[in-house]
Amino acid sequence: MRAEPLTTALRDIDADEGILQAVPSPLFTEEERSRFTEDFANAVRGSTQRSYAGAWKRYSQWLQQTDRKSSAFDAPTVGVYLSTLGRTHSLSTVETARAAILDKATSTAGADVHALRTNPQVMRALQGLRATKRRTSTPRKARALSKEELTSLLRSLPDNNAGKRTAAMLTLAVSIGLRSSEVCNLRVGELSFEENGLLVTLRSTKASDLPVTVGVKSLPLAEDGSPSEFDAIVRLRRWLHAYRSLDGVTSASPLFPAVSRNNVVRISSTPLTPQSITKIMLTVAGTACVEQERLTSHSCRATFATGAFKARIPLAEIRRTGRWASNAVFGYDRSSALDSSASDWLAS
Repeated sequence: MRAEPLTTALRDIDADEGILQAVPSPLFTEEERSRFTEDFANAVRGSTQRSYAGAWKRYSQWLQQTDRKSSAFDAPTVGVYLSTLGRTHSLSTVETARAAILDKATSTAGADVHALRTNPQVMRALQGLRATKRRTSTPRKARALSKEELTSLLRSLPDNNAGKRTAAMLTLAVSIGLRSSEVCNLRVGELSFEENGLLVTLRSTKASDLPVTVGVKSLPLAEDGSPSEFDAIVRLRRWLHAYRSLDGVTSASPLFPAVSRNNVVRISSTPLTPQSITKIMLTVAGTACVEQERLTSHSCRATFATGAFKARIPLAEIRRTGRWASNAVFGYDRSSALDSSASDWLAS
């Protein structure tokens, strides 16, 4: 008797919980089904799963509005949706939508994933959409903050829970070039205060699924003996002293939770999002009279790279601390072309 493909041992994914339900089958033991189900579910990271869930929800609403629910995984339907979405949303949103639909099709009985992925009409339409978007879009890279701007932001923060959290978040992010997703995913227990600094363990990064530990050194004291305004370790100690005094905070709690307008810390397992970090930064920038144009959650990473390059930190050190696996690090340097001293050799 020929064994059925392993994929036939799966049904669809529960729309709300994203939990795979294995089909009882005499061909597979309970342990085999359990291992396969676990590996299948872990193939996509948690942050990506959340992005896919949002994209699928938007697609489901469109299917319902256009009475196309029965053809959710038909290539023409998907192609028309992506083309429609591209008229009002960014190219990255369209790409995420396509990936979410393919991911859902992978775990849905009867859906032909290969045909959907390789359909020539859909591929051609996407190619045209990409070309159009690239011709008409204006690059909007997140800008870096100057030291003076960062100082203004920090000094404008109130001495309350929201202010302490934001100060700790900003200084840590610019100290080691945290990605916005890394800021969101950090947990309280992933910090280890040492005698001469701080160790930050990142469970996974864009460049690696393996945990990475990054060191943060204490900064020299100011002339008057007070801590440096940019010292992330001091800022984090102040924030954690206030945060850990609250009921319900554990080592698994988000390091940087949401704080309400009434200064109430929202203790939950739900972390901030890159969008909410951008909103926080824009609000603080408005208070501090700092230019808000192109200021996003990714500005902290750009600030780290730009500052490190200006300080002539060796490239290998910048890449190691900032966890860049390639020379993409050069794209984060927002220095002016006139800041370069390489052309000064004639003056020597």
